[in-house]
Amino acid sequence: MIWRKFYFLCLVWITGPFHKMASQVDIQFKVQGIPTDTLWFGQTWGKRAIPFFHAVRGADGWARLKSDTVLSNGLYALMFKRGKFARYTFLSVILEGGRHSFSIETFPDQPYSKALVQNAPLVAAYIQYYDGLNSRLRMRDSLNEMWRLKEESGDFDALVRYEKTIREYQLDIQRQHRGSWLDTVVSWTLLPDPSAFLKNEMALTERKLLREKEYIQSTLNMVKEGNISQKMRCPLWIDRLDLAVFKLYNNPEDSKRFADTLLRALSRNEEAYQYYFTYMVNSFSGMSRYSLDEVFLHLFNNYVKPGKAPWIEEDNRNKLETNALGLPGTLLGDKARNAPVENREGKKLFLDSLLRNKISLLVFWDPECGHCQKELPELKSVCAPFVERGLQVLTVCMAKGPRASDCWSFTDSRQLPAQWQYLREPDGSAALSKAYNLRSFPRLYLVDRNKKIVYRRSGEVPAYELEIVLKKIIKN
Repeated sequence: MIWRKFYFLCLVWITGPFHKMASQVDIQFKVQGIPTDTLWFGQTWGKRAIPFFHAVRGADGWARLKSDTVLSNGLYALMFKRGKFARYTFLSVILEGGRHSFSIETFPDQPYSKALVQNAPLVAAYIQYYDGLNSRLRMRDSLNEMWRLKEESGDFDALVRYEKTIREYQLDIQRQHRGSWLDTVVSWTLLPDPSAFLKNEMALTERKLLREKEYIQSTLNMVKEGNISQKMRCPLWIDRLDLAVFKLYNNPEDSKRFADTLLRALSRNEEAYQYYFTYMVNSFSGMSRYSLDEVFLHLFNNYVKPGKAPWIEEDNRNKLETNALGLPGTLLGDKARNAPVENREGKKLFLDSLLRNKISLLVFWDPECGHCQKELPELKSVCAPFVERGLQVLTVCMAKGPRASDCWSFTDSRQLPAQWQYLREPDGSAALSKAYNLRSFPRLYLVDRNKKIVYRRSGEVPAYELEIVLKKIIKN
């Protein structure tokens, strides 16, 4: 049933744009250095690319994407694959006006910043805006990270001042292309005006709340203003939604409330609602930062589990359910669970006794994990000053059987600190893996003296992030 519905939607997306007479295409497209010979013309829906027709590149590397079928004005995609079985990579383009005959040459590693466009000024301007906005949003995300971690006034000021420069950049693009489709795209992706929360005479708490309100209201307005089907074909619009959905709140309870509110607003467009819900629930499921996987748990328990998201395929639903079942007991505020471990000499111990009356950093890892091989040595310098102030570091290797010796050979070769405790999960036991939801490595839990989880993170942790967290937890 799911595949039949998806096929039907693809037909709608493919045939829909050809009804209104506006433009035809004859595009020369070249991507340097890719191993595949076929290139496609199509359209995006959310962050998926859907092909309409294709062309095979010639000996000179150019492919002619040509169609005499009339298309409506709007956003389309030039698509290629980095390998035979890879997903589509796309270059989003605007088509507006009459017949379009132009050329684009680009490179797979940076398709927008390296794109060379001939005979299509609006296409070139849109690609430049796409790349310019994304590069600015990356810088904005870095500043946003520091604000979310530290929550200090200086970091807030730096963030909102930079957001103001982004908005000014967007307004300047609008002035240059007033009345065009690029003007429309900029209006869809415009950041809220930060002037109100740049006022230093206001208390930081008040400015923070005002910023959150402005982001939420502007994001909901983007949805309520309509044209959702057109906006869903704009990848930058999805990125703009993401700023409020994934990058605004530190408190998962606030994120849950906004997710529900946004879904209600999107529900007027069934395809957009289904796509963005699936995108949200899958994205949140892997986000331990700021406890965003608690938002996943909320979405699963209130939408997926009761059968309110029947379009989610069975395999994906089963994965989501497995993840949801593993999260309770590992969330912030939960008491760290007890489980058997053993030390290098094979002595059986229990975590409960090791965690008693100490601030402890639990580091779960595997010697075959490349991220772990990088993470553990980097933790030496980050943790050293805090170990002197009472931090206990417990590294728990998850290798078993014949691989168990790899735990100790790795720690010896990296000359990890003697003050750390080196443990592993005993052979024949999965209690530790289940208790701490260990599906990937490395995985870190910071536990306070009352054995409550106060920080948790999957994957490599940036040194600056862990240092900020430890400073908050371990007072002078």
